[in-house]
Amino acid sequence: MQLKVPPLHLDRLDLSFNEISKIPDLSVHKHLRVLNLKSNKITLIEGLSKNKKLSILDLSENTIEEVKGLDNLNLTELYLSNNQIETVKGFQHLESLRVLDLSINKISKIGGLSGLISLRNLNLSKNNIKNVREIDY
Repeated sequence: MQLKVPPLHLDRLDLSFNEISKIPDLSVHKHLRVLNLKSNKITLIEGLSKNKKLSILDLSENTIEEVKGLDNLNLTELYLSNNQIETVKGFQHLESLRVLDLSINKISKIGGLSGLISLRNLNLSKNNIKNVREIDY
């Protein structure tokens, strides 16, 4: 009998441009740093809480409406462009986040960015923002 052992030291995983509707359980991949799930059919961010080393996550071009399920992660880059996000929230615990891409969504107000003390690059292009006085934290 042959044992099936997953690649336990997997560092990067690219599952972009597929038909994935739910983020798979990747908890066995303790060393995973980069996960690309761009251009799939994902609606919820879930199942990543045990991937403590994950630093770059790309969920662009999916159908995500709300950002949640990221609280236990230490992300430095998060790509959520071209989804269905209306409200900027769910980022308050991402203190290490340096890059946040929320372009091409349905956001109308800039807010919900408190706690993002390391943020250096914020992309909110092609949304429904009408007034910008200052970025509301």
